[in-house]
Amino acid sequence: MANKQKALMWVMFVVILILVLVLAYVFLVQPALTGYTVDRQIEGYNIGYSECITNVVTTALQNNLVQLPMGDGQTLVLEHYQRKQYYHG
Repeated sequence: MANKQKALMWVMFVVILILVLVLAYVFLVQPALTGYTVDRQIEGYNIGYSECITNVVTTALQNNLVQLPMGDGQTLVLEHYQRKQYYHG
């Protein structure tokens, strides 16, 4: 009888330990991993956005013209414009 009670206690201990580990994963580990993943995605988006703008501006400065297809056969044309500076004096 004592062996059955010990075995039952060990089984209960293992079940409770597994439940605690599952709860720790769900409430601690998974949110940390998700937050890390979202941060990396946002960082990648920001880097891509910055590189895209830099490439468009560089192309406009080099070629004086950038054509961006907008869909439905439409194109957005960006031209490099430099204001003339007048001397006031």
